[in-house]
Amino acid sequence: MTLTAGVAPAAEPVDQRPFSITPTLGVQGVYTDNARVTASDRTSDFILRGLLGVEANLATSRVTARAVGEASYDVYSRLSDFNGGSVSGNGAANLQLIRDTLAIEAEGAVTNGSISTFGAPATQRHGVGGRVRLSTYAVGPRLTMTRGDHVDVAAAARFSQVFYATNDRDSARALPEDDSIVQLVGSVGSGARLRRYEWLTTGEFVKDDHGYKAANAVQSVFVGLRPKVRLISRVGYERVTPPGIARITAPIASAGLEFTPNARSKISVEGGSRYHRTAWAADANFQVSRTLQLIGAYSKTIQPGQLAVARSFREFVQRSAQLQLPNAPTGFTFDGNLYGETSVYRSGELRALYTGATDSLTASGSWTNRTFLRSGGRDRTFIGQVDYTRRLRPDLTLSLGTHYAHTYESLLYGASKTHGFSGRLTYKINPRTEFDTRFDRTKSRQLFPGGERIAENAVSIGFRRSF
Repeated sequence: MTLTAGVAPAAEPVDQRPFSITPTLGVQGVYTDNARVTASDRTSDFILRGLLGVEANLATSRVTARAVGEASYDVYSRLSDFNGGSVSGNGAANLQLIRDTLAIEAEGAVTNGSISTFGAPATQRHGVGGRVRLSTYAVGPRLTMTRGDHVDVAAAARFSQVFYATNDRDSARALPEDDSIVQLVGSVGSGARLRRYEWLTTGEFVKDDHGYKAANAVQSVFVGLRPKVRLISRVGYERVTPPGIARITAPIASAGLEFTPNARSKISVEGGSRYHRTAWAADANFQVSRTLQLIGAYSKTIQPGQLAVARSFREFVQRSAQLQLPNAPTGFTFDGNLYGETSVYRSGELRALYTGATDSLTASGSWTNRTFLRSGGRDRTFIGQVDYTRRLRPDLTLSLGTHYAHTYESLLYGASKTHGFSGRLTYKINPRTEFDTRFDRTKSRQLFPGGERIAENAVSIGFRRSF
């Protein structure tokens, strides 16, 4: 499954006013050879889509905010009962109550996609079976300060909510329940002031509406071995209360190495014990050159599916702020099969970002292994994606993409494979007007006896104008 918050194209040139609103109007025609996205009784159709987008920016001495959104309405030529509207977008805001010390942060997103990796349509549209609208937001204060020029203090409190909705009246698949999440985090540390040593004390408390609770405290010590290499050691304790499962209380212990090859790169690998089991963790952000960046991470935690969504969105917000502008993701995505049950959640990701003078390339692979604590089942899924963009002329851009998803086993959805291809050509008539045409193909099959095979091809032509 891929859930994507659509983003209206930004106006050119960039508006330098403290407050600006840029509306966008558009129309799109889509032809599909499998409008219902079914294995049999394929029905072709033509869809006329109206688009209304908006980008709003605010920048003052104390407030910065940005919101990008789009509303659309699909009209089917043959399947009129599929007609309907969609909304997508994302935004973030920061209010400085005490400059560089105390701030109120808020971010949110609305995305649309499919409940599982199997059977997703070639293009997102209203009325398709298994379609899900996922909405999430988080808001709360953040404190950062230095005490006595020797100790850094940071603390944050966040209230998050995750909502699921569908317009698929025929689906028997239950969505995860909506959830509200409270999170408190804090840290006290020496920073990089000492020549060879750094200490850091961290704590976290998380609670949701369905009985999940987790709390931990960890003491970390970093020891410099060489100018670019540090030894990492951590000890701590945590308590996790999954709904309907006995409480888990266990020590945390790990050791590893941190490598800093240059000022914009950091790679760390750790191994140890968590939840009374062997555990590994890794995190990498490696600036190979001016044009090439590698990002990777691996972690293990116990959490419900709703908390995984909230944390995934938080990571998207942080990554958008940290990456260079050409590489910044434009919309929040959530890939995989949707669950609400608490699991031992192992996840890994590797991403390569290349940005040249006329072309850019993003290649990514992610893997999740969820072991469900109450039901005992598992979900193991790998998702890979490659996107390439080349500016053929100042006013003409070619975009190519391919994606692959393999669910090896799934508690609810079964094993399946999905792969697809997309190609898009965008022509800028002028700085505010663009025309685009694209082709999308996707093919899915279930990997068990009697499993279905679904394929769809879609061609679209669109026109947008910003004001």
